[in-house]
Amino acid sequence: MKSLTYSNSIPYTGDFDVAVCGGGVAGFCAAIAAARMGAKTCVIEKNRMLGGVMTSGGNNDIGLFCAGDRPVIRGIGWEFARRLNKMGYADIPVFQDGISHSLQGVKVNIPMAACLMDTMCLEENVALSFGTTIVDVRRDGGLWLLICAKKGALSAVRTKFVIDCTGDGDAAVCAGAEYELGDPLTGTLQPGTLRFIPSTFDAGVLTKEQMQKSFAQQLEKGSLRKSDFWPGAKGDPREIVTHHGDNINHVEISADYEQKTETIEIEARRSLARITNWMRQIPGFEAFSMEYLCDGVAYRETRRILGDVYVTVDDYVQARVWDDSVCYAYFPVDLHQHESVADERVHNIFLDKNHVPTIPLRALIVRGLDNFLIAGRCVSSDRLANSGLRVKAPCMAMGQAAGSAAALALRHGVGIRGLDIQELKSALSDAGCIVP
Repeated sequence: MKSLTYSNSIPYTGDFDVAVCGGGVAGFCAAIAAARMGAKTCVIEKNRMLGGVMTSGGNNDIGLFCAGDRPVIRGIGWEFARRLNKMGYADIPVFQDGISHSLQGVKVNIPMAACLMDTMCLEENVALSFGTTIVDVRRDGGLWLLICAKKGALSAVRTKFVIDCTGDGDAAVCAGAEYELGDPLTGTLQPGTLRFIPSTFDAGVLTKEQMQKSFAQQLEKGSLRKSDFWPGAKGDPREIVTHHGDNINHVEISADYEQKTETIEIEARRSLARITNWMRQIPGFEAFSMEYLCDGVAYRETRRILGDVYVTVDDYVQARVWDDSVCYAYFPVDLHQHESVADERVHNIFLDKNHVPTIPLRALIVRGLDNFLIAGRCVSSDRLANSGLRVKAPCMAMGQAAGSAAALALRHGVGIRGLDIQELKSALSDAGCIVP
């Protein structure tokens, strides 16, 4: 590949105590936590709204705040859910034992969720920068220098602490962090999903068996692919309507996904076209259409940044409690697999509600870098553990822990590794978190 050297002067857009890269649910909680503890904080977000997969990605389910009927995650994420519920824009289920994890999430109204996230950040004077990506990270004396790209301009932000909540670990990798990607033997990644909202129809017009038969016929003809409706012929294709297009398809993601963004997105939209064409052939659904689709595929897996500690699936399933555990995470191991990889669409390992995994602070500290943290999907973990850690409520808890840790270290004038872990745990507890 040809290259060139480019030199230009760019403006500083601000000096901050804490810069949060990525404004998904982890970054949202990290920023508010840091700001509430007195740190001058900014959020640098590639999309034009906060919320990440929950809003821009269209997956409006927050799981899981409870292990059965036992609360395990509270703090800012739960505060957000409660505020949204009080406004009439979130459905909080009755948390109970013996119910599928898929029915235990908090369902939010996407536009109002994004609006409340704005409000909560502005209440704490968090500086928001939308439509902005991190393109380079440099060390500038004792500070971090973040080179940002926004439409029409480059700029720079200086900060004492960085928290990478991008999901992909973009900022950490720019800073030189080590990472893992996909299956250690094959490089395979979990498939993504493109959310859509179909037109409203009565799914009761046809039986499950009729829809399954039609799906199987279209597969045999080659008009559909198994990944177009990932539960396959054993699932209930009526969910295309009853689930409002949420978590319906599997979109293949390869290890070189950054170079294949266009191919991935085009193939995802072709999948939706195949679904539409099939549904219109079904009696009673002749006028079926897709009214809306999200602006891109939601990824389940990309880079996992290596931290000072590495959480394994054994640590996760056996609910290891670390000396520096700062939050809980409760969700089954949930490894999705594309049809090209395995017949088993999802590999699950279910957890005992009395054995709840924990996340150590050291898994949120980037190995080899000073005052550089991670939270959310890119947490330091193996692939199977990460498939449970990646969901929204644990990401919220990680974000709050990382933001609080950065602000507390700043308050005491110490590096992140010099932080008194018991003081951090006390601060999290005082802020309403459930601390291991």
